[in-house]
Amino acid sequence: MATLKNVKVTAANILAFSVPLLTIVIAKITGMISGKDQLLIYTFTVGTAIAMSFLAFFILKELFDVPDTAKNISEMANNLLESINETNKREKLLVPNNQLKRIESSADIIRIISPDLYDDEHEFLDTIVLNIKNDKKYEYIIPDKPEVVNRMIRLIKKVEHKSGKKSEEININYRVIPPNQAPIVTAYGIYDGKEIKSLTAYVEVRIGDVKTETSHIQLNKDEAHSLNHWFESLFHQQ
Repeated sequence: MATLKNVKVTAANILAFSVPLLTIVIAKITGMISGKDQLLIYTFTVGTAIAMSFLAFFILKELFDVPDTAKNISEMANNLLESINETNKREKLLVPNNQLKRIESSADIIRIISPDLYDDEHEFLDTIVLNIKNDKKYEYIIPDKPEVVNRMIRLIKKVEHKSGKKSEEININYRVIPPNQAPIVTAYGIYDGKEIKSLTAYVEVRIGDVKTETSHIQLNKDEAHSLNHWFESLFHQQ
């Protein structure tokens, strides 16, 4: 038969796990919301975590006399607070497609690593056409997959048709890489030119299927130059 002590410990454990679980669920839900509403829900989530941790502390200490468990809850709530704050900071760094198009339009040389070329053939097609009209240069690294290679060929033909330029006037080159040599699991964009202060690069962030709206995170200066060096070594290898 369960003793009062066991009941107290069980209740403490349930509360210890329920507090962070509840706040994590709330934080996950906010991932589907953007803008001011998301900031409000983040604030509510953090407030809930802190309030429940203090409530748990007093209940457990005064009624159950298990301060160690209360301390653990408080630490978990603080860790969750830090995690939410870090997530919020990272989200502010996300660059949507529209903003990346402006960056791409400012570049003279655009180097793309893509696993599927979906965005290039659809979302970024008009940007590519405008850049080609302005005699800008594109270089691609794509995986050696028939559907991706065919999409690359199709993309070049679309640009040729929309730009009104002949195929020999279109400065789009690509290199096909075997998957076992350099697996490509997400897209990267490297941008350089007179209007861009320094070489810059972005990595694609996509949640869901290929047709989901994408965002991008800017790499720091060292990461951008390392990525560009890796790109050039692959693109120009014999």
